[in-house]
Amino acid sequence: MIAEAPTLPHILEVQGLTRYFGGLAAVSDLDLAIRPGELFGLIGPNGAGKTTVFHLISGVLPPTKGKVLFGGMDITGAPSHSLARQGLARTFQIMALFQSFTVLENVLLGTYGIVRVNPLAALFNTPRSQRIEVEQRERALQLLQFLGIERLRDEVARNLPLGHQRILEMAVALAGSPKMLLLDEPFSGLSVEEIREMMGRIAKIREGKTTIMLVEHNIRVVMDLCDRIAVLNFGGKIAEGTFAQVSQDPEVIKAYLGTKRYAA
Repeated sequence: MIAEAPTLPHILEVQGLTRYFGGLAAVSDLDLAIRPGELFGLIGPNGAGKTTVFHLISGVLPPTKGKVLFGGMDITGAPSHSLARQGLARTFQIMALFQSFTVLENVLLGTYGIVRVNPLAALFNTPRSQRIEVEQRERALQLLQFLGIERLRDEVARNLPLGHQRILEMAVALAGSPKMLLLDEPFSGLSVEEIREMMGRIAKIREGKTTIMLVEHNIRVVMDLCDRIAVLNFGGKIAEGTFAQVSQDPEVIKAYLGTKRYAA
């Protein structure tokens, strides 16, 4: 009888992660550990280092020192396309869409990073390459339906309102069937109704067992969605725990929530 592989307690671990820009530490000696299936929030004031942490995890920037482990493997400094094949995907504050492509074409591009097709097979349109193309299209359409924007599949990305562009970027990130998704301020610029709808979509993604790490400024969103939260300030972690726990931390209240704001 073959024994099953043990389940790792953490899908992502960050150990002593540090990044300097000149003499300034944008991220300093950061430790994080995220469990499979968890929705983990990363919050803090502007300039706290949140997006830099995402850049270091996702291979956009190399760390000055420290390690990033994904699924127990050291992925420190690995390029983004390699991480996508391993199951780690992300979105960006400034959306990374092909603005002149349609919604469907953008999502199809997201599937290509995990599908390996022999260039000659694609050139001669072999039965295998045809089958893969059909499967990719079906996968893309299923994602658009799952996220509620299938009716927009033939719209050019640049013509979409901001809320739909953010949903599309999420669809592109999900096209590679990631084990973990890093969402960088997905609610930025959205209306109250769009925020409510986006929260529902993220909850659906999480129900599908995808681990999510979320950078967000909207405290109500973080409070309602996240299992645990880490709070950054000046590149360092000042608190970690549930929202109820970190919201009572005097250092968090002083640095981020603000006494008057939190009381309100």
